[in-house]
Parts: sequence; C-alpha cells; structure tokens
Amino acid sequence: MGKYNLRKLVILSSYEGDTFIDDVENAAVFNRFRNDPDVTVLIVSSRIHLKWALKDLVGRGETFHSLLIDTHGHDGAFYAGSDAIGASFMENHTEVSALFPLYTKCYLAGCDIGGEDDDEKKMQHGKDFLRAIGESWLRLGGGEVSAWSSEGLTLPIFGPFFGGHTMHWIGSHLFTAYFGPGGIFLRIVERKSG
Repeated sequence: MGKYNLRKLVILSSYEGDTFIDDVENAAVFNRFRNDPDVTVLIVSSRIHLKWALKDLVGRGETFHSLLIDTHGHDGAFYAGSDAIGASFMENHTEVSALFPLYTKCYLAGCDIGGEDDDEKKMQHGKDFLRAIGESWLRLGGGEVSAWSSEGLTLPIFGPFFGGHTMHWIGSHLFTAYFGPGGIFLRIVERKSG
C-alpha cells in the first residue's frame, strides 16, 4: 500500500427533525464503529457541513479504501441533514477523490438511492448517481459503488454481532457500478435480493 494509511470512512446524517427511530439507528451505526481505530465517522447536518468535513480530511492527507454513507435517501441522492446530496455535489467536489487513491468500495445504505422498484425513470436516476460518484470521487484508483432500490431499516440492536446494519426488503434490487482507474465507468450489475 506504500505511503497510504487506508481506513474506512463512514458518513452519517443528523438533522433537527430526527425522530427517535432516526436517533436510535444513528446510534447503532455509530456504536458499531466507535472503537475501531481504522474508521473515521462523520456526522453531518447539511451540505455545507459535509463539504467542509470532507475538505478537512483532504487537507489532513487522510486516505480511505472504504466509504459507507448511511443516511436517508431517495432516487439519486443521499441526505446531509435535510439537504439532498446528488450528482452535482460529486461533480463539483472532485478534490474529494484525493481521499480514495486506490480501489475503493462505496456503499450507500439509504432508502431508494439506487432508484425505486417498478419506476424506470427513478432507477435510471439512481444509476446516474452511482456513475457520478465513481467518475468523480473514485477517479484515482477506481472502485465500486452500490445502492439499493428499496426502503431499508437499520437494525437498532446493540451488541457485538447485530446492530448498525441496514436491511433492505426481499425482492429489491442492489445496483453496483464498477470503475477503473481514472474513474472510467466499466459496468453496472443488478442483483435482486431474496
């Protein structure tokens, strides 16, 4: 791995309208990673907060091989607080690619980010978003970006084996887009759960 100290980056969202369930889900994910020295957790509350938190990591020379974005979502976007973060954010902040110098796996756990089942337009919007992430943020070493086309539920069970995992419904689709170095789009693979 040479000069890189590769770690995992986890992005969670917090906003004023969080419900008790949202708080419990965030706590479950946070607790899953809180004692792991190889994980950096960002809890962001807005688009500008996300921008500056990522800029800070770039400025400190941090590098990661894995990115988990576990927030609310909809077709083609995830949320930072109540701000939808879509393809244009990725395309306007390509400097974030410095965080991911080698092959990186990115998983978006939020609901419907990969689109919505039975709606081709929303499915395409989700696929376009996966491409924007890979082409903008994974352009150095390539990698893969995955998102579901269904609602999910983070298991809020605290313990060593459960909790902090988002489960998606049987029959939903997981889309994974693959990229080569340079952010070159290779293909999207669709897998149906069940």
